[in-house]
Amino acid sequence: MLAACSNVLLFAIIRITVNRNQQLNHMDIRALVVGGSFGGLSTALALRCINCDVEVYERSTGPMKNRGAGLIVQTELIDFLKEHGVVAEDAISVLAYKSQYLSQDGSTQLVEQILQLMTSWDTIYNQLRNVLPSNLYHNEKSLVSFEQNKDYVVAKFEGGHSERCDLLVGADGPSSTVRQQLLPNIFPKYAGYVAWRGVVDENKILIVVVQFFANKFTFFHGRNTQIRCYLIPGPTGELLDGERRLNWVWYYNVAEGNELQLLLTDR
Repeated sequence: MLAACSNVLLFAIIRITVNRNQQLNHMDIRALVVGGSFGGLSTALALRCINCDVEVYERSTGPMKNRGAGLIVQTELIDFLKEHGVVAEDAISVLAYKSQYLSQDGSTQLVEQILQLMTSWDTIYNQLRNVLPSNLYHNEKSLVSFEQNKDYVVAKFEGGHSERCDLLVGADGPSSTVRQQLLPNIFPKYAGYVAWRGVVDENKILIVVVQFFANKFTFFHGRNTQIRCYLIPGPTGELLDGERRLNWVWYYNVAEGNELQLLLTDR
């Protein structure tokens, strides 16, 4: 999301500079957002709040789902949702009152009192998506390139479809077409670790296990590894006991080379 925002700012500056001598009001600005995940939806909602004409173009063929499992709710997210009248934090999150750190034998090594909100990717996405009118969100629209003219931008999509706009927002993720065209010499850099993650329905877990993780943010730290585990809302945002999910993520440091390639089995 941060990477997508850098494209948003960069390209917005280009278009605003071009039009700085024109007396446009927000109703005159047609904004086209490429990418319909968090970055794209959040930008579209913000632009609509200042009365821009906004449409979102997403390459996925259908509704986006299961793109990252659990999330920790940050203050900035809560502020954004409240500012745009989307939803209150207690409607999207599971509370954790403490952090617990486990030793290798499973015993509790340390407990810290905190107040943390846990949510999920699909819960936030659905809330943002439901606020944007369906006729403004277009699936199966994969951007190929864009062309900047003196007074407008033309976005070109697969299949020969093109759209003209005043502002093009690149929120199209790690393999961003917008970024590649604007910054062709910028490439992703391996961070030095891999991660496995998943979710399990709460009602499929022994109650004693659920109770051990409930209302807690659980960690295990080992040599070159870390595991986190916490409860998140159910598949469609359920928050009641028995309807939530247990989210886990396991980080493991590994150097580039043969060892890393052996781990990347999906490649």
